Amino acid sequence: MNFLMRPRPNLKAQAAAQQVALAKQAAEAEAKKAAEVDAKKKADEEAKKKADEEAKKKADEEAKKKADEEAKKKADAEAKKKADAEAKKKADAEAKKKADAEAKKKADAEAKKKADE
Repeated sequence: MNFLMRPRPNLKAQAAAQQVALAKQAAEAEAKKAAEVDAKKKADEEAKKKADEEAKKKADEEAKKKADEEAKKKADAEAKKKADAEAKKKADAEAKKKADAEAKKKADAEAKKKADE
């Protein structure tokens, strides 16, 4: 085989193939970059969503705790009011009993005094 029979490289085809390869490489890099940006955006959204849920949960717990404290406070106040009313009622009954006994004693003394006269 002599020099003229040897196949000659097609420079235009090689250049076009190289350009296609470079374009493909650039497109792949661009797609990878876009996928990374998309993944980061998705991860950020997930993190924000999780943080929002966490904040809502914490706020709900805080509100429940506050409501429970308010209910306990109200119940304690109600119980104290009831106990105070009960104590007053008992004290009034004791005072009436004592006054009645005092009045009876006085009346008995008066009656005895009159009887002695």
